[in-house]
Amino acid sequence: MRSVPVADDESHRVATEFKGNLKNTPVEGVTTLHELAQYACKTFGHCNAMAQREFLGQHTPKVKKFGDVSYRTYAQVQDASLKFGASLRSAGLVASPQKATLAQHTTSCTLAIYENTCPEWMIGALGIYIFFIFYNDTYYAQSFYDIMFIS
Repeated sequence: MRSVPVADDESHRVATEFKGNLKNTPVEGVTTLHELAQYACKTFGHCNAMAQREFLGQHTPKVKKFGDVSYRTYAQVQDASLKFGASLRSAGLVASPQKATLAQHTTSCTLAIYENTCPEWMIGALGIYIFFIFYNDTYYAQSFYDIMFIS
C-alpha cells in the first residue's frame, strides 16, 4: 500500500485515495465516542463485538495455554456497559463538568481504572463514557526500570 503525507509533515501519512479527503467523523452525525458506541450497537447489535479466550495457565515458563473463545455481541456489550455506568452513578459518581479547568474538582466525577486489555476493561470504559464521568486508566509496570521509562 502506498501512502503520501497528509500535509507538509512527512510523519503524518495517509493512503493515496484519502489525500485531501480525510473525514472528521467516522459516520455522518456521529461526533463523540458515546455516539459512535450507540451507532455501532444499533447497527450491529446482533454481530460479535468482542472475543475472549479462557486462560488455562502457564504450559511452560514461556508458553501460556488458552481454551475456547467466547464472544459478546454489540448488544451484550451495550447492556453490560450501561449497567456498569449506572452502578457508578448509584455509587455516587456524577458527570464531569462541561468545561475543563485546572480548578480542583469539588464533586466525585473522576475515576481511575486498571487497564488490563480485556473485554471487561473496554465495557467499563464505555460505561464511564456513557455517563460522562472522567477516567484515567493505569497500567501495570513490572519493575522500577519500567516505571522510570513509562513516566
